[in-house]
Amino acid sequence: MAEQEREAPKLKMEHGFMKSIIKNQVERDDYDKEQKMLKVQNAISRGCSPKERTRRTPTRPAMAVYVPPHLRTQGTFKIARLMEITNLRCN
Repeated sequence: MAEQEREAPKLKMEHGFMKSIIKNQVERDDYDKEQKMLKVQNAISRGCSPKERTRRTPTRPAMAVYVPPHLRTQGTFKIARLMEITNLRCN
């Protein structure tokens, strides 16, 4: 019965493999902290807040909107207004 109640073997934290894993985790954490600090310092030197850094401008040009022929002949004002309406819906 004493053998059945014996605990299962566990990982030895003193083993060199485990030490290397822990060392890598600590180094990765330090590196991430350095990178975050560099981002903040660069943003401060550029004079923008962190929220402004994450805001992205659209990289694709605005979609070309089909304008039916009967609207094309009525002048540029109506076409411009149609473009404004469609841009508001897309954004």
